[in-house]
Amino acid sequence: MRESVRVLGIDPGTAVTGWGVVEGRPGAFRHLGHGTVSPSAGLTLARKLAHIHAALVEQCATWRPDALALEKSFVGRNTPPTRSRSRSAICRRFVCARWWR
Repeated sequence: MRESVRVLGIDPGTAVTGWGVVEGRPGAFRHLGHGTVSPSAGLTLARKLAHIHAALVEQCATWRPDALALEKSFVGRNTPPTRSRSRSAICRRFVCARWWR
């Protein structure tokens, strides 16, 4: 029988970033954990991204996923919230690159 695969899913956001972990093998999936990362509203964008980065690295170390699933950010117009989500996406990709180097 094939070994199970553990996946850490990440939902973008600079105000709230969500994460969840599932483990699966053919025919069976199970939820292992989930949570959110919510940096303080008064922080600068750079500090929010640093907070999100540290929290996601911690989740990678805790759950030791085999793969990451990153939700694609919806990009409509070039508005401040859209730019913040794009920066958050860059932060998540940096976590991926760091974890699997």
